Amino acid sequence: MSFDPQLYIYFAQLSEDEQAVYAQAVEEFSAGNASFSPNRAISLDSANRIMRAVCKDQPQLFWLNESFQYEYRQHLTGTEEVTRITAGFYDLADNLDENRIALEIQRDTMIGDLYDLPTWQQEKYVHDRLASMITYSGESSYNQTLYSALCQQNTVCAGYAKAFQYLMTCLGIPCYYCEGSALGSSSDDTDWSAHAWNIICLDGRYYNVDLTWDDTSLASAGLISYAQYNRSDSTPAFADTHIRDDNCLFLPVCDGDAYTYEALYGMPAELGALTWLDDYDSVWHVSDIYEYDYAMQDLMIQYGTGEHTFRFAVYNQECNDAILHDENYRDGYLSTVADALYLGSYNFSIQTSSLSLTGGYYLVTVTVDLS
Repeated sequence: MSFDPQLYIYFAQLSEDEQAVYAQAVEEFSAGNASFSPNRAISLDSANRIMRAVCKDQPQLFWLNESFQYEYRQHLTGTEEVTRITAGFYDLADNLDENRIALEIQRDTMIGDLYDLPTWQQEKYVHDRLASMITYSGESSYNQTLYSALCQQNTVCAGYAKAFQYLMTCLGIPCYYCEGSALGSSSDDTDWSAHAWNIICLDGRYYNVDLTWDDTSLASAGLISYAQYNRSDSTPAFADTHIRDDNCLFLPVCDGDAYTYEALYGMPAELGALTWLDDYDSVWHVSDIYEYDYAMQDLMIQYGTGEHTFRFAVYNQECNDAILHDENYRDGYLSTVADALYLGSYNFSIQTSSLSLTGGYYLVTVTVDLS
């Protein structure tokens, strides 16, 4: 059994003896064996390092619950040698063949048609498909596993990251499971907590991807975000909210720039969520209240009397706040609209709502009724 160090980065961090036991562990666990005697002399520290590497490299071993027990002998020199490793299994192992087949069917359904696409398109498709099908939930007793993400479609950050890692690896794209701490995904959440995300390699450069946040931050609006898609370590939106720990500190530096959302699509990543709107082509982009007023004037003249809804991608908080309180400006464009529509007198009502897209960007929805 061999492991490409480009695909299995935690394997690559191990010594030669540790790699031998890693390969043995993967073979034993894959066969459904929870316990084995190491084929090399290893210490307790080495055993812990090996098992952490297996868990982070091999998400398809979804029945591992990531708890391990070690039997060891103590030498006169004070060093210890592990004589047996026993892994904890979820009860998913009771029907291992059936559950493995279910997982493989999900895999093939998702990526079976992707192999001829460029890698960046494969990544985008998998990112969007997973975010569309998974609901963030800790209810599953397997919520730390790949199985919870692909087969139950309810999971937490660990499941999201393992699913993305697994599918990218199946496509031959280096993608690593990264653990650390993250600042709350909403502006009112100021607590750091344990979190997991991914590091992906595209054309030899590395990027951070936090699928959990991309799926959940705008879920209430039915949108998928790209605010944490292919981010470098130095991007403030990522660097200010994510910190690696443990052996994840030794993962590659993420400094790629060719496959950021901005580079691929020519627009801020935060606005990428708007492409999921059915009326995306009708969204107006504005950066100040004057652009907004001119747009409202043109739209109301174009659509005439009656009730109409317009959407705006707003590029800063100042403009967003001005739109929400635009009574100071609307008299100007309303008189122009009334003249253009030959309205001697009219009734007008307006309802405005705003959705933060993070990063200082907003989606503003305006419903007007002119009669």
